[in-house]
Amino acid sequence: QKSWIHDGIIALLKDHNVAIALTDARWISRRTMLALAERPTASFAYMRWMGPNRDVVDYSRIQHDRTRELETWAEAIRAIPVREVYGYVNNHFAGHSPESARQLQSLIGQQPVYPQDLEEQMSLF
Repeated sequence: QKSWIHDGIIALLKDHNVAIALTDARWISRRTMLALAERPTASFAYMRWMGPNRDVVDYSRIQHDRTRELETWAEAIRAIPVREVYGYVNNHFAGHSPESARQLQSLIGQQPVYPQDLEEQMSLF
């Protein structure tokens, strides 16, 4: 809720080293979240890419091109004044959260991990 974001809450989070959840979602403007990224409330950042698309029901592939949004967030991540950034991508963001996460990794200069590059896991049984 945008009404929760005010100087008192920001100060409280900062006092307790709690990261505000920077969220890309339909219920709060991206501009507001990006501005908050410049004012971290903790020694780390936490970001969530939720997306507006509740109509997505097949999560096996990207269905909505969110490249522009991810480029904007990648720029914010590079500029954020903390070293650790944790993130969560929901399937509703673009249709397939693992691929969205890999795309973001590429945009921030990290080497994405692709399933075909992983070794087969051993069986527990």
